[in-house]
Amino acid sequence: MLDQVRFGNEISYLRKKRGLTQNMLANKLCTQALISKIEQGQVLPGIDILYELSIRLKVPLTSLIKKLIYERQDYYDLLFYDLDLLLYNKSYDEIITICKSELNRKMLPKIRQNFCRFYTLAQYYLKKLTAEETLKKLSEMIESNIFYHHYMEDVLHNDIANIYVDQGSYFTAQSQFEEILAEQKECLEFNAFKSKVYYDQADAFYRENKYKNTLETINMGIQHSVNMHYMMYMSDFYKLRAKVLENNINNREIHDISKAMSNIFCSLYCPYDSSDAPLQYIKVIRSQKVHS
Repeated sequence: MLDQVRFGNEISYLRKKRGLTQNMLANKLCTQALISKIEQGQVLPGIDILYELSIRLKVPLTSLIKKLIYERQDYYDLLFYDLDLLLYNKSYDEIITICKSELNRKMLPKIRQNFCRFYTLAQYYLKKLTAEETLKKLSEMIESNIFYHHYMEDVLHNDIANIYVDQGSYFTAQSQFEEILAEQKECLEFNAFKSKVYYDQADAFYRENKYKNTLETINMGIQHSVNMHYMMYMSDFYKLRAKVLENNINNREIHDISKAMSNIFCSLYCPYDSSDAPLQYIKVIRSQKVHS
């Protein structure tokens, strides 16, 4: 199965990562219009263009082909996306119900392991598993070397770090977060995932009452999210920042924070809104009106 949109998003991400315009990428290879259509998922490049794109974007040809040739697992991708949202919203009972139903089916080991991950985390947060039991299960998943996607090991390490945070073992947790954030991977999905890691690390500093570290990590997370055009955790960053600053700054600055958060929600959930909310949000970031 070919996924042109997924492939186009990857080409667009890698091009921007290399600091190239569409014209620069197309130079003496094809037209800028073709690159635009490829990135929009409207057309597929021929093998000769695909090969040249891999050279110019400095990635293996096989990596681009894997993005293009998509296994028939769209059902599981959508389901795991839903499970991620349920985990984010702390809907643990629903996660357990879904996982129990799915684990009765025949499936590939890598898919089964991902369901087991969600099931294990839900059990822990519902206090049906101890921290020790949960850490053991997650560590065994890492040792199995069977992963749903290529950065799944990082996801599991982040899960482990969050368990340590929940248990008050902040130093151990921070070392896990730092290892993940230090990794450099030419992958859109992994770099979007790093926004969550920044938030989890900032939240850990906050729980430890290390407010300066919290604000520094929030700033890095916000900048990373802006660079990635990934807004999933942006409102969480600003909510956490407001919690840190509410007893230390004046009302005007609180207003600026609230306004920035409001603009984020508008840009996320009102894409056809005619107001200048997204523009105002960017102005807040660039002018550093919201500061530590």
